[in-house]
Amino acid sequence: MNIEAVKSALISLAIRGKLVPQRDDEPEVEQIGEAPKVAPFEIPAKWKWVKLTAISSAPIKYGYTASASAEGNAKFLRITDITTAGVNWDTVPYCKIEKDKENKFLLDSGDILIARTGGTIGKSFLVDFVNQKTVFASYLLRIRVSERLASPVYIQRFLGSPFYWQQVASGSKGTGQPNINAKTLGSLSVPLPPLAEQRRIVAKLEELLEPLSRVQERLGRLTHDFPEQFKAAVLQKAIQGKLVPQRDDEPEVEQIGEAPKVAPFEIPAKWKWVKLTAISSAPIKYGYTASASAEGNAKFLRITDITTAGVNWDTVPYCKIEKDKENKFLLDSGDILIARTGGTIGKSFLVDFVNQKTVFASYLLRIRVSERLASPVYIQRFLGSPFYWQQVASGSKGTGQPNINAKTLGSLSVPLPPLAEQRRIVAKVEQLFSQVDELTARLSS
Repeated sequence: MNIEAVKSALISLAIRGKLVPQRDDEPEVEQIGEAPKVAPFEIPAKWKWVKLTAISSAPIKYGYTASASAEGNAKFLRITDITTAGVNWDTVPYCKIEKDKENKFLLDSGDILIARTGGTIGKSFLVDFVNQKTVFASYLLRIRVSERLASPVYIQRFLGSPFYWQQVASGSKGTGQPNINAKTLGSLSVPLPPLAEQRRIVAKLEELLEPLSRVQERLGRLTHDFPEQFKAAVLQKAIQGKLVPQRDDEPEVEQIGEAPKVAPFEIPAKWKWVKLTAISSAPIKYGYTASASAEGNAKFLRITDITTAGVNWDTVPYCKIEKDKENKFLLDSGDILIARTGGTIGKSFLVDFVNQKTVFASYLLRIRVSERLASPVYIQRFLGSPFYWQQVASGSKGTGQPNINAKTLGSLSVPLPPLAEQRRIVAKVEQLFSQVDELTARLSS
């Protein structure tokens, strides 16, 4: 269910007079200013079409131009302080404003702010609480509704309707940076019910939207938290031998190198505990130290080029590397890269495609898995398991900037299944991950 679409549909019904019944004892709305020559849609008989400026008690006002500061004589509300959750007034900065300019820009309860430019153009915020002197910034417009004519809450709900957004889209100007000015905003057409009906509409919308918002919040938590928790549980079961059945026709894994003295957890009889370095075909390698450039003789893959969506190779920069050093740092399909420091410490990336000469940067470590012993995809999935992350946390060093080195990484314990079972595990993990991703996409749509 698309909850935003349901909310939009309810607001559309509200501004068309189809959400609450009209009452005979309520007076007809007086026509204030000019109505549009052609009514955008049909409204009840007692309603009127008005311009937004006609129901404002003051001219629509541009905000104050100043620099945000930790100190000043007024709070300074900006576009960036306004989120879907409202405003955290404690984090709103200050500015300095001359005494004779204050009254022009001071905010009061009931004021409505509109973002007039950029990616948030048209978004509105109803000021329902001001606990200290506050002015608003220049990329905002202030509407001050005449409460004799209209409810600020009704107008703010109107400003969330599809009809309002259609008008904003047709009235905004500027191809590079679309914007809406005070004149355009003031000329927007508003379907205005009797004041008492506005309040009944607002009450009904609150009644209907509040449970939808609760459901939306729960779905948000579900789509954010559940997939990661589910995937972590799947990977943990996978590396414990509980995801696919063991087969009698598959050989027992040979013990390679030393096993840990105490097994971290029980694994199937044919599996073995090994160190990561024991299943590597080459020493774990630190990356190359160089400056990224628009030109060079090799692509230069950095931590920042690796995202949850993978690598956009078109945007990976270049570097210059001496011919005799290339082979030490060249990447190949099947290589696994690990972030060794900073906020991304421990995160891994499997190189499955290299279309040109590429080296990796110094804040990455390269693992080259022996494919005679292990599947690189299985190892990369192991590197996403809770057990791996526990080992990284206990093995990383440095309080200011935690890091993991090649020796620590190589000493990590890995539960190793027979090679054929590794492939079956990978296939099952991919299947389950694909299903949860599809479910999450459906819940989010």
